[in-house]
Amino acid sequence: MNRVDRSRQSQSPLSDAQEAVESAVRASKQALSHPSITMLSQAEHAIQHAEKGLLGALSNSQEKPWLEAAESLEEAKSTVSELENSKNKE
Repeated sequence: MNRVDRSRQSQSPLSDAQEAVESAVRASKQALSHPSITMLSQAEHAIQHAEKGLLGALSNSQEKPWLEAAESLEEAKSTVSELENSKNKE
């Protein structure tokens, strides 16, 4: 097993969820910078992935880090939602 595999196995469900949230936040910022159907779709997919990760981490996570990740995800969702609304008005 290589180093990447070992480090991946040692991550907790919360750290996996936090990474997914960070990815969703990045994707929403990219969609904001470069609004297109493709970027919005990628951001939505990243958000869905992060939501699943947060749900999976909920039962065995420390409350504060989980809540912080959930807040970041909500901000990303809000950004994507605003972009979708502005695209629909065009």
